[in-house]
Amino acid sequence: AAPAAASPPAARVASAAPATMSDAAARPTPASTPAPGGDEIGALIGTGLGASPAKPAAPAQDPMQVASIKAKGPGDLYGLGYNYMLSGDYAQAEQTFRQYTQTYPNSSDAPDAQYWLGESLYAQSKYREAAEVFLNAQKAHPQVPKAPEMMLKLGMSLVHLDNRETACITYAEINRRYPNMSANVKRKVQTEEKTARCG
Repeated sequence: AAPAAASPPAARVASAAPATMSDAAARPTPASTPAPGGDEIGALIGTGLGASPAKPAAPAQDPMQVASIKAKGPGDLYGLGYNYMLSGDYAQAEQTFRQYTQTYPNSSDAPDAQYWLGESLYAQSKYREAAEVFLNAQKAHPQVPKAPEMMLKLGMSLVHLDNRETACITYAEINRRYPNMSANVKRKVQTEEKTARCG
């Protein structure tokens, strides 16, 4: 799942809000907790990811030593992670975007960083972790431009987890929630619905 060729956004200043650990991707929603806003997909997926409780993966090394390159702020760190995605180094991309989402949870690029974190996990076949990241990112940022793609990748991750039924519900929800999604994403949703043999 190679990312679309697009230039990373210019460096932006992180929000002045304290960088508390509010990143939803770092804390999976327990199955017993109803999702915010009565999110039925979140409730379904909370029970559909498997019997064993999922744990967020810890970075492989000290996150401040990503690739031995010292990023000078959120823009540099985001660009570094994006370049790892483009070059196919998904393990380094995962580590870099994980550091970004933990260090700059309130930045304007945080939703995109969560998306790319999910993509890096998906590309490594870490489908359970990817599903959690995409679910939490979409719930935390339902109106960002990448929100339909977050749900699409969530559905694709669920298919790989042999949870086709919930994946099909997720695809249907994309069409219901985002009727004005781009034609490209709409085509991808239709393709994945056919692949999953959704009703």
